[in-house]
Amino acid sequence: MRMRERGTQDHVHARHSLLTNRSASTTSYSTYNVSEDLGLPNYEEALGQPRHIEHDAVLQSPSRPITNPSSRSRNFLSRAVSSTSSSTTSSSLSTSTSDADSDLDSISSSSSSLTTSASTPTLINPSPPLSLIFDRNSVVSATLYSRTGPKYRISTNITVTRTDLYELSQDASGPGTSVSQTMVASVKRRDFLPNVVVFKHRKGRAIRLNEWLRRDKNGRPGRSPSAELTTMDGQYTWIANSTYRLALYARKGSHTTMPFHGVSPIDQQPIAYSKTVDSPPTLALVLRDCDCSDDTKIEIIMSFLVMENKLRQKEKQEDGRGSSMMHALGTQMRLGSVG
Repeated sequence: MRMRERGTQDHVHARHSLLTNRSASTTSYSTYNVSEDLGLPNYEEALGQPRHIEHDAVLQSPSRPITNPSSRSRNFLSRAVSSTSSSTTSSSLSTSTSDADSDLDSISSSSSSLTTSASTPTLINPSPPLSLIFDRNSVVSATLYSRTGPKYRISTNITVTRTDLYELSQDASGPGTSVSQTMVASVKRRDFLPNVVVFKHRKGRAIRLNEWLRRDKNGRPGRSPSAELTTMDGQYTWIANSTYRLALYARKGSHTTMPFHGVSPIDQQPIAYSKTVDSPPTLALVLRDCDCSDDTKIEIIMSFLVMENKLRQKEKQEDGRGSSMMHALGTQMRLGSVG
């Protein structure tokens, strides 16, 4: 009995020492050389963005000053996440107060149950949907939030010739919450040369935008324009319609879904789609039933930014033509009444 109590005290003392050392240590971030990985000279210096920034710098906006970024992040997520219709389920965590012997018993019993169930076929639950909510109604300058906090950041230069996508990671081990950013993708628009897209996971090789995101010329009559996305995990199809505005479907042969067997991907459920959020008025990108790699998810996000930007430009042109026609019609009516 005394040996057991002494062992338990040693276990508690060792755990306390581990937690104390962990809280006292500082986290060092590895620097990401954008010029070498992306193969572009002075890539980070031209943008003027730091590799390690404070939480205030990510959320701060010149047009909308933020006095308390932490509370703003919580308030924004509480309003925006409640507006989305994603069926993400969250599991509750419970703290165990049992001693070391009961912990060993529970571990051994759980491992034996896994061994027993391994011999029988089981169904694996798909990964929960990932809802990315834009902090503003823009696809050229915004911060994308998940349920855990800021996830990605979009930055565009003044001339709107390049849009960069950063992946954000939070660190709360220090005195305050800080955010590190890593550039993972970039789109460069050029006047006399083809537009290109660059990804970190593709070793910074420039890819023609029209080869990576190819316009589908074989779309069905009466359907909205679509585009074929080619990734390392397979091919996908972006379709613009009134139901989802933009929806992504897996193509036949992609390992992320079952074969279509001749059925058009339009008739299947999308693996990703966009929707508008009422409060605050912005948009969200939902990745559902997408068992693809993290690199492919980055390409899906980047392709959505390109597609949504083109769709908004098209709508703006149509609104401009409609306004011009109404103005011309009003002028003719006034001239007719004068004559």
